[in-house]
Amino acid sequence: MRKNKLINFITLFFIFFCIVSCGRKRWPTPVAEEDKCSFTRVEVVSNGKCLEIKGILKGNIYNLKQIILELETGKICIKCPFRVTKRVIYSLSSPGLRFVKNSLILRYCPEKGEEVVRLRLVGVNKFDILGPFYSKVIILKKNKE
Repeated sequence: MRKNKLINFITLFFIFFCIVSCGRKRWPTPVAEEDKCSFTRVEVVSNGKCLEIKGILKGNIYNLKQIILELETGKICIKCPFRVTKRVIYSLSSPGLRFVKNSLILRYCPEKGEEVVRLRLVGVNKFDILGPFYSKVIILKKNKE
C-alpha cells in the first residue's frame, strides 16, 4: 500500500513537472527598441553631374537590408505632396553606396535630361515586422508653380 502511494506520488509529480516545464513555444521576435534604425540628418551635395547624398543613421545599422533612393523628377509644384517618380534600390554591396561608421554616402548620377527636384531615402530593415524608415524630403531645386 505504501509502495503504491509512492509510485502514485512520483507519477503525479512527473506529470505536473511535464505540464509546467512545457511552456508555449513561439518564433523569436525582434525587440523593436534594440533593432530599429532611423535617419537623423540627410544632406545632398551636387558633385558635377552627380548627387552625393550623405545620411547620418541612429540605431542598429547592422540590421539594414537595403537603401532605397526615392526621386521626384520634372517640373512640379513644390507645395504639393511628394510624389515618387523613380526608385533606385541600393543593396549594401552596391558600388554607389558606402558606409563610414554611423553614416552612409550614396552617389546617384541622373540620366541625361532628368531633373531631380526632390528626394528622400528609405531604409529597409532585415526584420519585415519593423517596416521601413524614411528620411525627410529634400528639395533640390525650387520651381515656380
